[in-house]
Amino acid sequence: GTERDPSPDRLDGTLLDAVCARALGGARGAVFTPPAEARILAAFGLARVAERRGGPPAAEGLALLLAGRPEPALAAALDGARVLDPACGAGALLAAAERLARAIGARLRLSGLDLAPLAVRAARARLALLSARGEIRRGDGLAARWPAADLVLANPPFLRHEALPAREKVAAARASGLSRQADLSAHFAAVAIRRSPVAALVWPCALDVSRSAERLVADARARGGFVLRL
Repeated sequence: GTERDPSPDRLDGTLLDAVCARALGGARGAVFTPPAEARILAAFGLARVAERRGGPPAAEGLALLLAGRPEPALAAALDGARVLDPACGAGALLAAAERLARAIGARLRLSGLDLAPLAVRAARARLALLSARGEIRRGDGLAARWPAADLVLANPPFLRHEALPAREKVAAARASGLSRQADLSAHFAAVAIRRSPVAALVWPCALDVSRSAERLVADARARGGFVLRL
C-alpha cells in the first residue's frame, strides 16, 4: 500500500510506524512523531529551504505546501532538495516531507540514519512504498558521517545524560562540542545546526534553561537564530 492512497486493508507506512513505536518506543530515548506534527514540522522546514533556493517567501511557501496543490515555482525551488533525518525511526518525518513535496510537484532526495535495525528496515520499506528517492543506513547519528543536506528534519532521541554510559557521553561530547552533562537531544541538535543551513527539530523546552545547553543556544542564535518556536 501507500500513504498517498491509504487503505485499511493494506500494509502502509502508518502501520510500519506503529510496529516500530510498539517495539522501540522509549528505547534509548526513541520518541515517534505523530502524523500531524510530522507534517507541520516538515512543511515549515521545506518552506525555509525553498525560500533559500529562490522560491517564494517562507510564509507563502508554507501555505502552498499545506494546501497540497501543484505549484510550479515552489516545485522548482524544492526539486532535488536533500533532506536528512539523523534519527529517523520508521521514517515518519521523511515520509511527511516527501508527501508534501510530491503534492506540489517536487521530488526530494531523502537520507536517514538510525541505530535500530528494525527502524532501518521499516523506514526503507516506507520510502519504497512511496516510490521515494532515498537511502536509509544503520548508524549512530553522533558517530556516523552525515550525508550533505539542505534540511535536517528530526525528532532527536530524548535521553537524559544520566542514562548515557560514560563511553557514549565522551563520544557525544566530542561530536557536539557540548559538555558531558548535556542530554542526548542537545548533542543531536548541536550537530544538526552545524551540518545544514536549515534545521527543523523537535526541541525540548529543557534546552532553553539547561546550563549544559547554553553553548548550543548561543550557537543557534549566531547561525541565524530561531525563526519559529512552537
